[in-house]
Amino acid sequence: MKLTIKNLGIVEEAVIDLDKDLIILCGPNNTGKTYVAYTIYGLMKSNSSELLDISIDILKDGVIEIDLYKLIENFRDTILNQIALSCKENLPDIFGSEKSFFEHTQLTLELTNLQKLKEFILQNKIDGKLSSSNGHNGHIVFTYVKPTESSILSYTFVSDKTEDKIFWTYVLMSEIRKVLFRFLFFNPYIAPAERTAINIFSKELSLKRNVLIDQLLELKNRPKPVDPFDFLEKRATRYPLPIRDNLIIAEDLANLKKNKSEFAYFADEIEKTILQGKIAVSKDGEVLFKPSKKGSPQLAMHLTASAVKSLAHLIIYFRHMAEKRDFIIIDEPELNLHPAYQVMVARLLAKIVHQGFKVMISTHSDYIIRELNNLIMLSKKSAKTEKLLKKFSYAKDELLSPYQVGVYMFDGTGIATPLEVSKSGFEVTSIDTVIHRQNERTQEIYFSLNG
Repeated sequence: MKLTIKNLGIVEEAVIDLDKDLIILCGPNNTGKTYVAYTIYGLMKSNSSELLDISIDILKDGVIEIDLYKLIENFRDTILNQIALSCKENLPDIFGSEKSFFEHTQLTLELTNLQKLKEFILQNKIDGKLSSSNGHNGHIVFTYVKPTESSILSYTFVSDKTEDKIFWTYVLMSEIRKVLFRFLFFNPYIAPAERTAINIFSKELSLKRNVLIDQLLELKNRPKPVDPFDFLEKRATRYPLPIRDNLIIAEDLANLKKNKSEFAYFADEIEKTILQGKIAVSKDGEVLFKPSKKGSPQLAMHLTASAVKSLAHLIIYFRHMAEKRDFIIIDEPELNLHPAYQVMVARLLAKIVHQGFKVMISTHSDYIIRELNNLIMLSKKSAKTEKLLKKFSYAKDELLSPYQVGVYMFDGTGIATPLEVSKSGFEVTSIDTVIHRQNERTQEIYFSLNG
């Protein structure tokens, strides 16, 4: 699927292929990379299932069978247009900005690989159950299942009172739309650049919310009535959706820590190879760090190294939240990391992709880009490749096919230019030029002073 974005702040046009497994946004600061990342996050976060206008005559007792292939083929343009329009209308909320800022923004979705979507539908099984019992609607039970190697979604509908067919048609259609949305889009998780501060200041923000509640209660005692909504609007701080969602996660860690993800081994790997310590969540939801060095005390997050603050969110995500078919967006994965650890992060990203995740990063790191190029070059099967894999200790699940990778250059012109990804990788000239010129200056300075 391709997303076309036009007239979004400094971005005049960006066409992003969302079918790629690893998407890389690169280029100088203030060129629109974060705008594009936030838009894609908002698009997948919206889950606009209620907005999909699909009409099917479905409500009758017994088994209802729906062919997802035909559903997508018949309603493809309608579905994608409605989702794009919904995302466009939600941009003020996604960015925490005024509606007028997005007046000329256009979003378009195009399903470019129907066959790949059909293959994905075949590979995945879904099932679920809905039930309700009350005096007005009687007892209603929906069960639904789509086995692997089938495109048929079967609903079993049982009711002892079906006079209110309009309501239950709406309920069932809502479930069908959610299933359809699930096949079209991944579930997003984002680690914004502000992640280094979120776990530190989330409690502070909670205190401010409590103060705000106290102030609202005081309004009751004022002689002149005050509209509390005016009061809130004047004092509320608006954050973009990715920041708000991360604050919600930070606030709910005491509950989230009870969940165990099957991908927790990624959290273990980050802790072992990069942080040399363990991230923990206290019973009160406070993030703590315990260095591996014997005798080291457990540290509150504000006392830890910047690398710990940068990676803590990703560790919590993989230990407690990660699920298959997630779309992970990381703004500057190199943030606060030594070059050696940036290389490790590049290899970790490839491993994550191999487990069925989609990953999008925006980066300025030459170390990450060069290591990704190494992983692409080593994907070519040959005897020489096998020797190199062994020599440099690369694993097979770290390798990337060039067809898996999409790279986009934001150069300040307003156009996001797709870069060619060949068997030798890709070139980011905005970084290479800076390195080349710096090397030239260094050589001239050295030989001029020491010649």
